[in-house]
Amino acid sequence: MQEETLSLIEAYRKSWYELYRGYLRMIDWDAVAATVGIHCPRASPAKTSAQCRHKMEKLR
Repeated sequence: MQEETLSLIEAYRKSWYELYRGYLRMIDWDAVAATVGIHCPRASPAKTSAQCRHKMEKLR
């Protein structure tokens, strides 16, 4: 769980900086979810873009 959260934060941060600190669109959240899935392959089931977006909203 903690590994997934850290991976999510890093993936989000990377996308956020690439967009010059702008809002992430659905395609960006899809990329974040894919990155989390790659870094945490044992997570079952794989996280969706909506789950990642909601988790980041809760973390903020």
